[in-house]
Amino acid sequence: MKINNYNRIQKGLKILESLYKRNPLDIQIHLALLKSYLNLGEIEKSLKLFDTLPLTLKPNFIDRIKFLEQNSYSNIKFLNFWNQSVYDFWLYNFVKHHNLDKKPLYFFSVFGLKNTIIFHKDVTKIFYTGENVYREFDNKYSQYQDYCLDYVDLSLGYEYIDHERYLRFPLWIKYLLPTTVTKDEIHKRILEINNPSYRLQNNRYKFACLIASHDPQPFIRQSIVDLLSSIAPIDCAGLFLNNTNELKTLYNDNKVTYLKQFKFNICSENSRRSGYVTEKLFESIISGCIPVYWGDINPEPDILNQDAILFFEQDIQSQNKLLQKTFKLWHNEKLYQEFCRIPPFKADATEVLWQKLETLATKLQQLTYPKDKQP
Repeated sequence: MKINNYNRIQKGLKILESLYKRNPLDIQIHLALLKSYLNLGEIEKSLKLFDTLPLTLKPNFIDRIKFLEQNSYSNIKFLNFWNQSVYDFWLYNFVKHHNLDKKPLYFFSVFGLKNTIIFHKDVTKIFYTGENVYREFDNKYSQYQDYCLDYVDLSLGYEYIDHERYLRFPLWIKYLLPTTVTKDEIHKRILEINNPSYRLQNNRYKFACLIASHDPQPFIRQSIVDLLSSIAPIDCAGLFLNNTNELKTLYNDNKVTYLKQFKFNICSENSRRSGYVTEKLFESIISGCIPVYWGDINPEPDILNQDAILFFEQDIQSQNKLLQKTFKLWHNEKLYQEFCRIPPFKADATEVLWQKLETLATKLQQLTYPKDKQP
């Protein structure tokens, strides 16, 4: 299967190159070939074609070209990722911090063609996704439902998969844990957040906040806002239902600091699947808010205390229960303070979190160093 896929990629690329050679002024062929080179991470060929592109079209590719240029200077390469500076990637800094860039490491994600992964041969390949590849409202990432286990040396994601080349490493980790963090620093941070005074120290005079850019099916965010806005106004600081610009104008888009004004934070996921937990829930906890959450029905049970989270469900009975609970917590300061005494993190969260970092480092060491020279 791998050989057949690779041969098809090569054949398609050769056809495009042949067409371009015969018709170098055909802009459609020019663009198709450039996009193919960009998708496959062929930096030298991409630069050569980019230089001959009409000036009016160059702005459409400048960010991608810059991103690939940064990639070309490092043993750590990122393909099918978002176009941010390579040096801002959590995985890049984790590899550098642990001195694991002794040989080329190619990281691949879901924002591009799967053929990009198959095309690159004879390199160490790592697949990573923080996206739900099984989401129901579209099939944008469905080609990655196999987690590329047949094509890569290591696969990282949110699913609970038992496979020798897979490690569960959900998206929220890079928001919660700096790449240089020590075990002691993790422990101190968890103790700080678990201390009731952490949530009670700020004057949380505002009711609830939602920060979201959209509301995909089944339109959970709209449902939560409709339900809880009967208690008090809800500040919507994102593009979805936007009614305030304070996040940008007063807080310079610092979400965690902004949320410290609020007692509650609506932090539902874009979609629901077991194990799929993003940064939204953890940013709410770090901000000291009470999370109003929809997503995994039992999010990160090894780390998080489920009693410290308010859960939204679509049935009427659950919604009435949530409405009554939230109403009491908002209007009764004693009940609110009692709820804030529930520690969000479990007692052994430090050990679990540290083990996740240690396991990733070990897996990468095994790929980077010869067996007889493991650190």
